Amino acid sequence: MTPSATRSTLPGRLILALLTLGCASGASAERMVTAGEFVIHFNAVSSLDIPPEVARERQITRSAQRALVNIAVRRLHGDGDVAVRARVEGMARNDVGQTQTLWFREVTEGDAIYYLADPRVELEAPIRFEIDVQPADSARTTPVRFSQTFFAPR
Repeated sequence: MTPSATRSTLPGRLILALLTLGCASGASAERMVTAGEFVIHFNAVSSLDIPPEVARERQITRSAQRALVNIAVRRLHGDGDVAVRARVEGMARNDVGQTQTLWFREVTEGDAIYYLADPRVELEAPIRFEIDVQPADSARTTPVRFSQTFFAPR
């Protein structure tokens, strides 16, 4: 799968929104996997948590039945890290075993690169995400696995 790249006219707004949500919600708190020289950051939020203006720009459907899965890969470099491209594929499985493919699209904002998918979700039912991430210039694929339950907005 070759993701389509998207350029932002409002740099960093989606990243900022996702990071803010990650800090505000225990279920969406900062999650990451370290694989050698790479750090894979991931989270999932309700698409209703994305500000309307940002959702319009990113063509994200805001709905109680839609989540937004975010994956970002960073290569450790000296005292910091740098964003790297990756092949990101995965699926979501509900508690009765129904699956759906996650179609990730690449988004770039300034020096940031991240991958977004917007699966359908059933409220108050756990969703198991099974995602495989292969950083560019790496032969290693890293599994990212997590479960999350989404709730109706208050």
